[in-house]
Amino acid sequence: MTKQPTPRFTDRSIDKRCYTAALNVGYSGLLARLLAARGLSDRPQGIDAAVQPHLGMLDHYNGLPDIEKAATRIASAILTGEHVALETDHDVDGVASHAVLHAALVDHFGHPSERLTGFIGHRLRDGYGLSATVAERILATEPRPTLVITADNGSADEPRIALLAEQGIDVIVTDHHELPRSGPPASAYACISPKREDCGYPDAAIAGCMVAWLLACAVRNELHGIGYLDDKAPPMAQLLDYVAVGTVADCVSLGSHNNRAIVGSGLARINRQDRPCWRAICPRLPGQPLITATDLAFTVGPRINARGRLDEAMAGVAFLLSDTDSEARSYAALLEQENDERKAIERKMKGQAIDLAAAQVAAGATAIVIWLPDGHAGVHGIVASRLVETYGQPVVCLSPKFGQPDLVTGSARGIPGFHVEQALQFCADRVPEMFLAFGGHEGAGGLTIARENIESFRDSYDRAAREQLTPDQLGPRIDTDGVLQAHEMTLDTIDAISRLEPFGRGFEQPVFQGQFLVLAVKAIGNGTHLKLTLRPVDQTRGAVNGVWFNAVTDAADELPIAANDDVDLAYNLTANEYRGRHVQLLVRGCRSAR
Repeated sequence: MTKQPTPRFTDRSIDKRCYTAALNVGYSGLLARLLAARGLSDRPQGIDAAVQPHLGMLDHYNGLPDIEKAATRIASAILTGEHVALETDHDVDGVASHAVLHAALVDHFGHPSERLTGFIGHRLRDGYGLSATVAERILATEPRPTLVITADNGSADEPRIALLAEQGIDVIVTDHHELPRSGPPASAYACISPKREDCGYPDAAIAGCMVAWLLACAVRNELHGIGYLDDKAPPMAQLLDYVAVGTVADCVSLGSHNNRAIVGSGLARINRQDRPCWRAICPRLPGQPLITATDLAFTVGPRINARGRLDEAMAGVAFLLSDTDSEARSYAALLEQENDERKAIERKMKGQAIDLAAAQVAAGATAIVIWLPDGHAGVHGIVASRLVETYGQPVVCLSPKFGQPDLVTGSARGIPGFHVEQALQFCADRVPEMFLAFGGHEGAGGLTIARENIESFRDSYDRAAREQLTPDQLGPRIDTDGVLQAHEMTLDTIDAISRLEPFGRGFEQPVFQGQFLVLAVKAIGNGTHLKLTLRPVDQTRGAVNGVWFNAVTDAADELPIAANDDVDLAYNLTANEYRGRHVQLLVRGCRSAR
């Protein structure tokens, strides 16, 4: 197995104004340092409100184009009992969006469930968005819907929207992805997106599920205004647990005060465990008292996502909407099984991809483009992300298109300073006939090409990367929050840091750096994870436990660390709740390993 490159540890920059402001309102030096590295210096509402904003601080939805028009149309469909279709993406954001819209229409607005039909495209058979095959299924539905509401997709699906419109079906698009150069789909009855050029909503960082939720809020106000709903109608905040899951899993910025407020409120609802789905998933989470945003990102989200990667994603919706504990437990077990299968496929593909990537890096490639002829298209996005973590370079992972061996689908992932969608557009401008389809945003994208164009795409994408990046931007890098002294590695510190929750992209969980003597190493789980016993170099006795997940690609690989090694670690400070509560380091990176 090729030796993986050693990551650079880079200190996050500190905003001195924010540091001083945080100290002045009572934050400790450590917490002030963490806040000052997370861009909260110019928030007019103050540090506390920026860290934990409340729902009253949400930006009003009225700046979103077409939202009032869409709300009026949906209210009319409810009043007249129209057949409505929901069409959403197959990832967690799309699944959560589906749950939001279904629950809003049925449980909050009283629309009969038998007059509501759900559609989620199969990742492998149908591809992304409102595809031709999904549109055909909608048209074949009896009774045929007169209104289609999309969520987390639709912005780039004008041909299929036009087809539905020609058949007398109104299509309301809700989305948060970049729009094509042609703008919003012209045939849509309405297109609600924070990415529209004419958008007056001030936050483009919200997830697709929040766009759907804001539309539901507008519908509720419309129905209340005409007297259909009274003041006793359930508040839309009851659906924020679904919005929290989709927001965290979609990796939108938690520096956004809207996203922070939504996730904070949603987590509070999740931890009340009012829904069967949360009661069913809790036994599968680490044994801590409360579910956190980190759990949503790394435990709940992947389980919901796995179903959509390998099979039909509607099971994730059914899990979220389960009416009984037994139903929720059944779906939770199914999602767990799919996630285990996904992980097995991922390990195999990553094992193949690592050596291919190493060869391209050694040959001087700026962008890594991996072709896996036996790969699974539903998992290549995860593999691309793992390679980005390992090599710190833009990655595209290509696999055969399901059922069409002459075609190739790919998932692209980027690094800081690199814009994936712009790189794909660069390739399309140079060789217009190369792509059958492509799209994305700054951090990720997808594409479909003919198999014969793989080498041409690899060359073109590498050129695009060289246009955007300089050599010093390449290579694995871990941003850290500096050194944590041994006397600070305590449960009290962990509890203090938890005041800053939720953590996620744009407001990252603190990562500390420190030097340790390795006292013991033991492979655990499937053999790719390590349990460590460590001693900080600034103390002569005592030890702290650590866990390093995915330390090696395969259980047969040589371990990268051994007893008596002196190592420099990047790590999260966490609490292990098994048999009591103990400090544990979650290793994110290691230097000076043998």
